[in-house]
Amino acid sequence: MATSSTAATATKGPNLKVLPFDPHGDRLDLGKRWEKWFERFERDLKYNGCDPSKTPEIAKMALLIYAGTEVEDLHDTLPEPSRPEGTEEENWTVYEQSKTN
Repeated sequence: MATSSTAATATKGPNLKVLPFDPHGDRLDLGKRWEKWFERFERDLKYNGCDPSKTPEIAKMALLIYAGTEVEDLHDTLPEPSRPEGTEEENWTVYEQSKTN
């Protein structure tokens, strides 16, 4: 059984035009540059038929792929989000009770 040594190209998912995010440069405007890049990413994603609110898992994968390897490496170092205690209603009730006690 012979195997091919050529790399496979991904053909699934949105084909976005947005360039990878550059996390280098002036740290003072990093947040603004990220917001601007993210707006472009979301616009491109929606234009290509992927609604982030309807397909959040695909949108997250696309974000990590198109943001670039440095952003993906940073994401991989973050801890897994934990489930918040109780529901929002329960948390609100506890919060309100703590204000009156």
